[in-house]
Amino acid sequence: MKTQLHTSLIFTLGVALAIASSVHAQSVPEVLHYRFDGTGTTVPNLASSPPAGTANATIEGGLTQTGADLNFGGGGFSLLGTGVASSTDYLNTGWAPNLGAGSWTISVATSNFTGTSTLYYIFGDANTNSFRCFTNGVAGPNNWILRGAGLTDIFINGAATVAPHRIAFVYDSSLANVKGYLDGVLVTTVAQGAVNFTGTGPLKVMGYGTNVGAPAGGLLDDFRIYNRALSAAEVDAIDKHSITAVTGNSVVILDGDSTPDTADHTDFGGIMTAAGTITRTFTLLNGGNAELLLGTVTITGPDAADFTVTIQPTTPVAIGGETTVAVTFDPSVDALRTATVNIPTSDGVDTVFDFAIQGAGHPIDIFASGFEN
Repeated sequence: MKTQLHTSLIFTLGVALAIASSVHAQSVPEVLHYRFDGTGTTVPNLASSPPAGTANATIEGGLTQTGADLNFGGGGFSLLGTGVASSTDYLNTGWAPNLGAGSWTISVATSNFTGTSTLYYIFGDANTNSFRCFTNGVAGPNNWILRGAGLTDIFINGAATVAPHRIAFVYDSSLANVKGYLDGVLVTTVAQGAVNFTGTGPLKVMGYGTNVGAPAGGLLDDFRIYNRALSAAEVDAIDKHSITAVTGNSVVILDGDSTPDTADHTDFGGIMTAAGTITRTFTLLNGGNAELLLGTVTITGPDAADFTVTIQPTTPVAIGGETTVAVTFDPSVDALRTATVNIPTSDGVDTVFDFAIQGAGHPIDIFASGFEN
């Protein structure tokens, strides 16, 4: 009977890795989607069907994409306000709105807004029937109001604050109403007649006409426009992310790590061929704010046959929860053996979280000979 050398790794998951898509299949905007995760003045439009001429937006004036990320578990940035009039400082989408009387959804995250005598505009187009969203003035301090384009005023109260909030306006032409959501929760429904979301553009983000877009230090992030009315579940899912985190021996194992290391135990060390096995038990944590789904863990690579998944993880993994996966190394020859662990996840960035592993087969008992792995 083979002897078994069992090494169990206890993982500390105090890190949040890259942000990911929602377990609930976060919807992709069709028209405009800006994340502000790059550098310079060009911001790519991440929408699925960008209108002609909107592949990239341009940051005008003194605005920069250097503010703190407002997305959960982020790692990017946000659009940072200057307090200067949007005749010069604004994000130029290049889009002439053309949604007409059809349904649409607009969602955005903001923070560092205060109640003052100055009106701050987070998006709008004076050339689209005065369509705009602002705070202060008739909106009242700490509230957002959407008006213009034939809309009845829609208020989302308590959202224009120093603390970060996400708002969403959903116009449903079939139901003839506009719904307002604050942090994924429905807070208002307004009966709505015909609208005309059509104009010559360009639609400005963090701006409107010649008005001030945001105070100095005001933040705006993850701006989205859909050409349909999102459901309540889809709105709630916008800022819900599962995050896969893995460490070994209290050392973070990054997705795609191609260099096995004894420090994080992805290097299994050596074992005498045909005389024993080495098992590593890995723990996965969901560091996000939505449950994490996991698929069947597999081993691929040149010497995959020498590694076996002996414990599959349980799924789903609750928010802040963890599960384990065990891999056993049983070398078939006296040589270095390499493979890759593949963990399918609902984390939209790390849809397959993988990392390289290795171990060595030896013709003699290296421990009895005074060697260590």
